[in-house]
Amino acid sequence: MEDNCTGFKSESQDFLKALRPSETALLAVCGSLVLVDVIIFFDNVAFLFCKHRVNQIRTSVATVTWLVALCPILAFICFMSMVIPNAFLFRDVLSTGCISVVMFKFVELASVYIKHYDGLREHIRDNQRLRFDVQPFACCCKCLPTAPMNRPRVLFLKGLVLQFPLVTLPISILTVYLWVDNKYNMGEYAADSPWVYLTVIKVVSTLTAMYGLGVLYAAVREPLSATYISQKYMALKLCALLNNIQHFVFRILSSNDVFHSRECFTGRVMGD
Repeated sequence: MEDNCTGFKSESQDFLKALRPSETALLAVCGSLVLVDVIIFFDNVAFLFCKHRVNQIRTSVATVTWLVALCPILAFICFMSMVIPNAFLFRDVLSTGCISVVMFKFVELASVYIKHYDGLREHIRDNQRLRFDVQPFACCCKCLPTAPMNRPRVLFLKGLVLQFPLVTLPISILTVYLWVDNKYNMGEYAADSPWVYLTVIKVVSTLTAMYGLGVLYAAVREPLSATYISQKYMALKLCALLNNIQHFVFRILSSNDVFHSRECFTGRVMGD
């Protein structure tokens, strides 16, 4: 195989030829689901703008659009990285950027809602307390004390969310450069492997951002229940967690040789 693969340049058509018929059919099903997802997205956006075309809260529609767009954008990015295997690192950069923007837009949306309803800001400040026993770090620590809401604490929690794009986007771009220089091998557990350290930093940054977002959400969940804030938060949380977990799981499987070589594609490439 090594002689036949000398000078081989992996391209999308070569990868598709290496797939079994059942895998090709599954890829077609995935493409159909992505198309349906995109169509539903445009239908939702049209509904939002038509419903709120004369409403004062229309300023939040553009922000809500980001949340609605998260799922179809991630689906499209991941699907294209399956069809074009060499684009897997660009998938990480684009998906990380998309999730980080939507996380911050969620905080912005909650702020817009609070400003829109008269007296809601004062009600939250006087009656709601910050709870720190939230996922993913302290969901089992019910003994943690609560704290009154004030501007410095809210700004600190927003900072926990904002650090996610500031940390993970440069790391994602750095991985592209390291990969081009043949110094970045995913799933390589070694002391001199940058993959281990960069992955740990990204995971910690993601969990920290989700924790800060969770504390803010717990404080506004009840006052903003009429705006379906819980459904928006769960959609964001599931997209962010599943997008990171599935990549992490497949990289572990690839590093343990679960996927076998096909044609001139290694098991790791097939896993990616």
